Amino acid sequence: MTRPPNRPGRTSTKATATPFSLSRVLLVVALAAVIALAAGCSSRGLYEGSRPQRMQACERLPPSEQPECQRQADMPYREYERARDELEKDE
Repeated sequence: MTRPPNRPGRTSTKATATPFSLSRVLLVVALAAVIALAAGCSSRGLYEGSRPQRMQACERLPPSEQPECQRQADMPYREYERARDELEKDE
């Protein structure tokens, strides 16, 4: 397949055009930060949001280890905080 020649008065921009300009990347990063802040991305939110991934990880364990893993993965956030604080005190 051959490429048609450039028309007179038109220049090829293939060499200079970039799919992502710096300003566009910065805009996307800024929007992501605003959305994250508006959504209240707190430790609790992250913990609650990761519950499905934790439960899925338990399914990959041997059957004998799954019940304990699922119990821990399904732990309410306040209980998780208490357990974490206890561990930090012991260190």
